[in-house]
Amino acid sequence: MRLQPASTSSVAVSPELDASYIKAADYWRPALGGLILGVVYFGIALIPFLFLSPWIYFTGVVSFSIPMLLLFVTSAALHHQLWNYRLRKYGTDAFEVFHDLEMPAEEAFELCLAATTQLKDSKIEKCDQCAGVIQVRVKGNFWITVDRLVEIAVQQVSGEKVRVKVASVIKLTPARTFLIEKAWGKKWQPLLFRTDAGKNRKIMDALLIYIQSIPDWDHKYLPGESFSAQSTSAEDCVA
Repeated sequence: MRLQPASTSSVAVSPELDASYIKAADYWRPALGGLILGVVYFGIALIPFLFLSPWIYFTGVVSFSIPMLLLFVTSAALHHQLWNYRLRKYGTDAFEVFHDLEMPAEEAFELCLAATTQLKDSKIEKCDQCAGVIQVRVKGNFWITVDRLVEIAVQQVSGEKVRVKVASVIKLTPARTFLIEKAWGKKWQPLLFRTDAGKNRKIMDALLIYIQSIPDWDHKYLPGESFSAQSTSAEDCVA
């Protein structure tokens, strides 16, 4: 088995890893999110003024919401510049990497599954051999780092050549994820969830080093051996 980096010209990286992903016209979405958040937040906070004077209430809500809009636009600009800086400094492989393996897809999937044992304080959240996807949640330190969601995707390229993609993003609670998505919009969300290149590199290196350390891996999945009843095996895909 040979493991080698895939040519960056032959792989499809995530859209947000393109330097031109965010354009000037996209700033309207966080601006709108900031304005709506400001109207809702200050609208509730200033309710007592509504009973005293509707005009004072309206003026107060508008006066406090405009700075919230400007705050979101400024924050978006800072995130955008920081994102572009890190892309230029570290390259796209600081956020997701592609490696080619010369082995059957079933064996490559099992090898990647075994590699997840190298991630401390982790838990497999999805294991789908039909789609060739493994998702692992890596627990962060509550005071310093947040949880990470690591995705390993195995794709058949040709013959016995398999391409493995490893990517890592921030994993927040469903409630916080929902609020961020609604406030910033789906297009901006990846920039907020993929900012720590150093942590990403440690996670991806741990997986790739393990894969490289076992050159003669030849194990294939057999029902009842290594997966739980909730996982999806190759035989289930065929069926």
